[in-house]
Amino acid sequence: CTVKSKYYSKMQNRYFEMLIPLDRSIYDVNYENMHVADTNKLIDLINKALSMKSNLYGFLDQRINDTHLSQDGKDSFAKFKKDLINKFNSLEEFLRNLKLSISHKKQQKQKQQKQQEDNNLIVNFYAKFKEAYESKDVSAVMAYISDDWSSSSDGTSIDDLEMNLENSFRVFDEIQY
Repeated sequence: CTVKSKYYSKMQNRYFEMLIPLDRSIYDVNYENMHVADTNKLIDLINKALSMKSNLYGFLDQRINDTHLSQDGKDSFAKFKKDLINKFNSLEEFLRNLKLSISHKKQQKQKQQKQQEDNNLIVNFYAKFKEAYESKDVSAVMAYISDDWSSSSDGTSIDDLEMNLENSFRVFDEIQY
């Protein structure tokens, strides 16, 4: 029984040594203070940990079927494997959720950038329109008016609008928009 006990301790220590990189890569990460750039590092760490899965499972399966171990020793390694399976399942789920979160944040950022670009286009449009209007440049103002423009309420056409602008610009010394 002493030989099996020493053998069990030796195998248990080997298993724990195999877990050290896994534990360091996953449990030493400070998730709360993580920045977006750190998520790529975290994904790499999790993938590295997940790449150890088959070696760890293989080692545990060998111990579970090891004739040099008592039934208690085999049961202990079976429990280690069950715990490890749960740990890996949690890691895989965390990784999926992390990737979804990154994808969602990326889409949100792209949407915000698009909205900002659209807002900038609108602000620039109005700034140029204002400049053309204040400088009494009829053709520049008319360039900002759609060819399909019409005032359905009083029947004014685009040609009427152009004439009204020319008259207004001639009458007033200074125009501010």
